Amino acid sequence: DVAAALGAAALPAADAGGLAAALLLYQGTLHWNRFRGPATGPGDWLNGVGAVLCVAALGTLLLRWTGVELPGSLVTTQAWLLQLGAVLVLLGTLPTVASLAGLLADVRIWALTTATGGFAVALAARLVDPAAGTATSRAAGVVLVVVVALVSITTMGEPHAPRPPRRRRPRAAPSSSCSSRSPSSSSPAAPSRSRPSCPSPTASWRCSASPPAPPTSSATSASSPSGARRR
Repeated sequence: DVAAALGAAALPAADAGGLAAALLLYQGTLHWNRFRGPATGPGDWLNGVGAVLCVAALGTLLLRWTGVELPGSLVTTQAWLLQLGAVLVLLGTLPTVASLAGLLADVRIWALTTATGGFAVALAARLVDPAAGTATSRAAGVVLVVVVALVSITTMGEPHAPRPPRRRRPRAAPSSSCSSRSPSSSSPAAPSRSRPSCPSPTASWRCSASPPAPPTSSATSASSPSGARRR
């Protein structure tokens, strides 16, 4: 019977609250990084949810292979695995954010990491002694809530650090296919002429051909009437 396999007990409120708190704390830890990208909200949060599901699936396989059975229903076991997976993912995210955001010297993030690690150890203690592990995990959860509250209070008054400006790549200047050519340097008074860009490949020979050189001063004097009279 499916109902008997799942168990009559519903999802425990403590495990459901711990799972929701761990996911919300994971999202808040991501926003603590001021160097985050624009896709941090949906992208990294979905990655965290996927990591939690992977840890829960691996834990289910390990419990099947080792033959360890936790007291309670199947729903209770899966809730414990999901909560443990969320806490482990959060425990790995905190040092990563501290390194990326330049918070290695911040005591608050290490206090939060220590409280999260203690909560993870208390959750894993249910495998050894379920009754004592449940009581220990509840006490560690209360400590984690107090640490999160203190960290939140201390961060409310401080101004948000501005994000560093993004470096924009310089745009390359558009290169024209035809180079500008000027007349010979022997006539400084003549204005420089620039060739337009080639409209089509068939007209590229016009751009490559150089303009005719202007007549020199000696040729002008030879063709003038005064020069013929002097001869």
